[in-house]
Amino acid sequence: MKTNPNRTSNSTAAVGVIFHLVDGTIQSCNVEAENILGYTAEQLVGASPFDPPWQTIHEDGSPFPTESYPAIVSIRTSQPCSDVIMGFYKPNGDLVWISIDTLPLIKVNSNELYGVEVSFIDVTKDVGTEIISKTLDRIVEKQTFRVATKEQLVDVLPGVIYVYDAIAHRNVYVNSQAYDLLGYYTPQEISELEHNFVAQVMHPDDFTRFPAHISSLYNSEDEICKFEYRMRHKNGEWRWFCSQDRVYNRTADGSVEQIVGIARDITNRQQTEIALRESEARLKLATNASDIGMWFWDLIEDDLEFTPQCKILFGLPPEGEITYDIFLGVLHPEDRERTNNAVEEALANRTEYSIKYRAVWSDGSVYWILAKGRGFYNQSGEAVRMMGTVQDITAQKKLEQKLLQQTEDLTNANRLKDEFLAIVSHELRTPLNPILGWSQMLANGRLDAEKTAMGITIIERNAKLQAGLIEDLLDVSRILRGKLNLHKNPLDLESIIRSALTTTNLAAEDKSIQIKTNYESSTLQVLGDAGRLQQIVWNLVSNAIKFTPEDGQILIELERIDSYAQIKVRDTGKGIEPEFLPYVFERFRQAENSSTREYGGLGLGLAIVRHLTELHGGTVAVSSPGEGQGATFSVKLPLINIPTTEQTEIDSNFMDRSVQPNRFSEIKVLVVDDEPDSLDILIFLLQQEGAEVISVVSADEAIEALNYLTPDLIVSDIGMPKTNGFDLMKQIRQLPKGKNIPAIALTAYAREVDKQLSIDAACISQVDQQIK
Repeated sequence: MKTNPNRTSNSTAAVGVIFHLVDGTIQSCNVEAENILGYTAEQLVGASPFDPPWQTIHEDGSPFPTESYPAIVSIRTSQPCSDVIMGFYKPNGDLVWISIDTLPLIKVNSNELYGVEVSFIDVTKDVGTEIISKTLDRIVEKQTFRVATKEQLVDVLPGVIYVYDAIAHRNVYVNSQAYDLLGYYTPQEISELEHNFVAQVMHPDDFTRFPAHISSLYNSEDEICKFEYRMRHKNGEWRWFCSQDRVYNRTADGSVEQIVGIARDITNRQQTEIALRESEARLKLATNASDIGMWFWDLIEDDLEFTPQCKILFGLPPEGEITYDIFLGVLHPEDRERTNNAVEEALANRTEYSIKYRAVWSDGSVYWILAKGRGFYNQSGEAVRMMGTVQDITAQKKLEQKLLQQTEDLTNANRLKDEFLAIVSHELRTPLNPILGWSQMLANGRLDAEKTAMGITIIERNAKLQAGLIEDLLDVSRILRGKLNLHKNPLDLESIIRSALTTTNLAAEDKSIQIKTNYESSTLQVLGDAGRLQQIVWNLVSNAIKFTPEDGQILIELERIDSYAQIKVRDTGKGIEPEFLPYVFERFRQAENSSTREYGGLGLGLAIVRHLTELHGGTVAVSSPGEGQGATFSVKLPLINIPTTEQTEIDSNFMDRSVQPNRFSEIKVLVVDDEPDSLDILIFLLQQEGAEVISVVSADEAIEALNYLTPDLIVSDIGMPKTNGFDLMKQIRQLPKGKNIPAIALTAYAREVDKQLSIDAACISQVDQQIK
């Protein structure tokens, strides 16, 4: 190989760098390599010297075989090459002369070659000018082109060498390569076209541009001018040529007389260029679709380079400077140290660099990036370069986080469901045990009067407790379905609180808990549902009683806060730990869920308080200094300004309404129920109210009874075998005497659909099957 010993003197020249893998494939290149060679990174990466899209020559014009390429030699021998001169034809046809050095990249531990770094500079100014000058000098020495031998011309540069007479508009000389490249095999064939050779053989579209090319030579200072055009082969095929022309002789007035030029067949290059353009377009589409960017880091010069797509992924301007510090500054503060450590670890251990981190754009938006890369090392084992890719994985990361959150939510929901079912089972069974136990003892008839009265009281208390639990479940169900309706009227909050306390005082007295009240001196009125507001106060006070030990104290305050009335319930009880405070008003949430928990309940009371308060346009809050230091619950409701005389009368016995005796005197009632126990209690209660009761246990018996009597009221169970209560009522409505008889549907389901079915069956009311 011929070398250039003067290359090192050109220290300011731009240095192109290309990395070849051990199979010769180009892995990456820098911007300088693109500029010198005229190919883009997309065109170079993936190309192989064994099947190159370019043409190369030696200084003497002979082809530069691929097996002699410095990169291939270094791959074969694992030895470096220095100052190798090569002529390289750029895609536009320009010939550039480069001086090449190579550096084999060796794995330290195994001495195995894994790539070659090829660096080169442009020496066209020195080498190319010298070659062209030698060519022209040889021609001038002969004084005539006729005596110049073919060997002298062909040995200089490959291609068609010609002399064109710009005055006569004809070639005065064409070397023998024209015969091979254009198919005109004898001088006689060319001489037949000698006087109009260019006009007849050049493509018409290109011939129209030819005068402009000649004009550019007129105005040149003996520079070389380039012209690309098509010539028709003798077989009719159009072939592309690239000519490099310069003025050889001028007339006395300075006009161009003769032009000397060299034309090279670039048909293959044109076809390759078209294919490369198509390949580049496909690669760009694929790269844009995949959002992949590339980066190159020269560790020796500390020079970091981002591709345009890479800058887009980090929200950086296309022309902006990029350094390693700038790169770290774009990352999320929590990811910077972790990313820097990953880079250092990959280089130190010679492992692949792979990490996920967040990039923060200038507008504050955050994007997740997947970065991969690896280092390159010299023969001494020092890291000299690093390169890799980045990809936007924000959508994938969001999906992962969403799935993780959903999994966590489902896990928690499943755990809460299991805990809730266990609690419901426990809480419903707990009052059932004393009811069954005392019922059996009462049935035996062995209790004296005092024990009998005590048993009845216990049965009633536990039945009410169980009914309250069921009512809470139904309330939550109505709230979740948006079916809980309020009957709002102007109300005095002090009266609401006093009425609610009448049902909780007994429970407080049993634990010797003192309940104190402090009311605003002026009347505070709100627009609300009296029963539901009493339920709010009752739930809060009952909760305070439950968690307050004996001899404790509960303070209830009512005061005005701006345009709101505030009810505060403060106790000296168990208190709430800080970590549980955010979950106090959630459904089915309790601080203790184990089987050894000290306090019972379904965990629904406070959730109901929150929903009922919000339905009234208010807010609820809780605070606690901590475990064992009590808790304070606050309810704020919007105030209204209505005269006291318009206030709705509050029923102080709303929560425990008693039955007025003999309300059904002289009323005939048909009762239908297939459950004997339910039927017996209905008969007993209605008879106690003075009604005349006719009872049946099925729909068929009810229809038969209507043949001989006309009741004033029909009370029918819904859930019956064969024919349910809805279908029974539809049959009754078809009878002449049954169209106008009032009817009540009795059910334990209490579902919204059952209410609608009751309406469809023309029942005047649906009643939950609960005796109070």
